[in-house]
Amino acid sequence: MRLELSEDERGLLHQMLESALVKLDVEIERTDSLDFKDKLKRRRDVMQRLFEKASAGVGTRG
Repeated sequence: MRLELSEDERGLLHQMLESALVKLDVEIERTDSLDFKDKLKRRRDVMQRLFEKASAGVGTRG
């Protein structure tokens, strides 16, 4: 799948993912349920990969 975004869209996506990752880390730390914590960690891993892909495009023309 290929997703083409403007520079503004990539920048916003990058900021949104960065903010969500910070909030998710806090939620992981506060969660007592090990099963739920594992689910959140898997979600964080996927989100981190998306963040890295979005970061690669920030500041470049596409």
